[in-house]
Amino acid sequence: MIANCSAEPILVKTSGLVDLYTLTLERKGYRPIVINAYRGAVEHFLAWSKPTADSVEIGEARIQRFFDEHLRNCNCPGRVQRGKVIAHAALRRLLAIVRTAGLIPLAPPTFSDFINSELQTYSDFDANVCGLANATLISRRQWIGRFLTHFFPAGGLLFS
Repeated sequence: MIANCSAEPILVKTSGLVDLYTLTLERKGYRPIVINAYRGAVEHFLAWSKPTADSVEIGEARIQRFFDEHLRNCNCPGRVQRGKVIAHAALRRLLAIVRTAGLIPLAPPTFSDFINSELQTYSDFDANVCGLANATLISRRQWIGRFLTHFFPAGGLLFS
């Protein structure tokens, strides 16, 4: 599920959006096979959103509608990307890219300042001491952040 589903969708120009997306993934070192799969998911989302429009609504709620209303029973013609796992990752990355480009507002923080501080300490240790890649840390931070939020919602966690 995409977080912050209450966020209002923002109209974004479609011209050059897929190119920006692809170039960003290439610069970040994504493999060509992943870029093609992710681009296919983004193109599928854009075609579903507004197949003939110059602008589309992009936001967490709109992407969740794509999953809930369309992808589950998709019968689009051709070889479109229908894989839920790939589409979820690709569209989360799309949100990050359009936010970084300033096309839509930044998302509110997922976790409290207290938990973000703990996650940063954890990530620094894993990256600098254990040598974990940033891509690995992204998913681990999310899972550990959810764990800490569930068990320590008011903070008060001290590591010895």
